[in-house]
Amino acid sequence: MQFAVESYARFGVSLKPEQMQSIRELAKAKLVKAIMAKGKHPEDYTITDILPKTDLGLDKEEWKHSFTTAYEEEALVDKTLEDEKFIVLYGYTNLSPDPKTLYFKFYKGASVEKIVHVQGLYAQEEPYAYFDPEAWSEGDKMIIKLYAKATGDDYPVFLGFVAQPKGERITK
Repeated sequence: MQFAVESYARFGVSLKPEQMQSIRELAKAKLVKAIMAKGKHPEDYTITDILPKTDLGLDKEEWKHSFTTAYEEEALVDKTLEDEKFIVLYGYTNLSPDPKTLYFKFYKGASVEKIVHVQGLYAQEEPYAYFDPEAWSEGDKMIIKLYAKATGDDYPVFLGFVAQPKGERITK
């Protein structure tokens, strides 16, 4: 029996460097597969690390969310991907001295694709979690919801890549 939603992550402290690199390569391969599924040619695209404002629509090029309520889900990202844009996420960390995020959910449209509970991560010496890569393609509605234990600022960071046509990445 296969479930559509995965609810686990592998903590970085338990992975060898070559395993972490393998997850990054798997994420890039999933991104290439998403490009090809749209009938496009991967060699026409540049793959770069994801930027919070440029690629996901956050306020600044900083991974930050200000929770207004405790013990409720709030959207970090809620956007439809532009034409010729593909995104894959494969990991998470939190740069806050007192992390508030307890779990996050990835959606494609109204469908929950992945749930990752991260509270146990914060007790780790190296608080990184890696999960099976999740990809969104041009035209997909991308939603990331966070659930927090308290109000205030939090610094949840998602590891991922974006693919765009060569020569089109411009940052301000």
